[in-house]
Amino acid sequence: MTMDPQSRISKIINLMRQKADYQAACELRELVKDNPPLNSQWGKVAEYCHSLEEMDAGLIAARRFVENNPTDPERQGMLSEFLVATGRIQEALDLMLPFGEKFADHPPVHYGIGVMLSRLGRFEEAEERFSRVLDLQPSYTLAWEQLAQIHTFTPKDSWIARYQEIEQLQHNLVQS
Repeated sequence: MTMDPQSRISKIINLMRQKADYQAACELRELVKDNPPLNSQWGKVAEYCHSLEEMDAGLIAARRFVENNPTDPERQGMLSEFLVATGRIQEALDLMLPFGEKFADHPPVHYGIGVMLSRLGRFEEAEERFSRVLDLQPSYTLAWEQLAQIHTFTPKDSWIARYQEIEQLQHNLVQS
């Protein structure tokens, strides 16, 4: 007798709690292969796959998750993470670029695009994305970290002055 999808998900969760990762991963792969109608629950399945490093199954689950709401940038972001994790960086970038235009004021979208551009060796374009993120949210630490990996700083670099301004603002906030 086959278990219903909810019971299967509960079993996977219990296996994960018991640290029975191999069995949980096997169950996840089977669940994805069987393709039950999980609708938005595919997002949770994708998260479980990610935590167990089952990226191929997670990619399939993430694609199904996006099918339920293809205009949601968070869902698209999840899918792009799986695409990147499975070596499909250009596909992930192609997926996210329209969201960068549609959600011009959403720092995580531009951050993700910047990371993908950087991985593809397109450093000038990546720097432009990280700059956009920092224009929107100056204390976005991950963008600063990525920028530090792709930019060669010089003593008179405008980035250094910009970072020092943010540090001073944060210091003033702590002091008040």
